[in-house]
Formats: sequence, C-alpha cells, structure tokens
Amino acid sequence: MNKTLNKAFQVAVSILFWFLVWVVASYRVNNAFLLPSPVNTLRATWELLKTSDFWLIAFNTLGRIFLGIFI
Repeated sequence: MNKTLNKAFQVAVSILFWFLVWVVASYRVNNAFLLPSPVNTLRATWELLKTSDFWLIAFNTLGRIFLGIFI
C-alpha cells in the first residue's frame, strides 16, 4: 500500500510541476496565440464540450480509430 501511495504522490507532483511550467511559460510569453494559459484553455475546452459538433467529431474520430485497429 505504501508503494502505491508513493507512486501516486510522484505522479501528482509531476503533473503539478508541468502545470506550473505551463503557467509560468504562458505568463512569460504573454501571447495567447503562441501559448494560451491553462485558464483560457480550460474555458475554450468547456465551451467546446457544450457543442454537439464537438461530440459528433469526437465519436467519428473514435470510430475511425477502432475501425483501423480491427482491420
């Protein structure tokens, strides 16, 4: 159990580290076109998730992936 917690902690720290790198880099670049901030990215993703076109394209893509795997 202790090994599992240690692994989970390492994964969490790694994710947090790269998230902070993203935040600092987007702040330093200061150009949303080149490197959008995590907040802007999450907002845009949330807006996309609310559209039917997003889901249609996502399911079509998954269907093509599975078709390619099974052929």
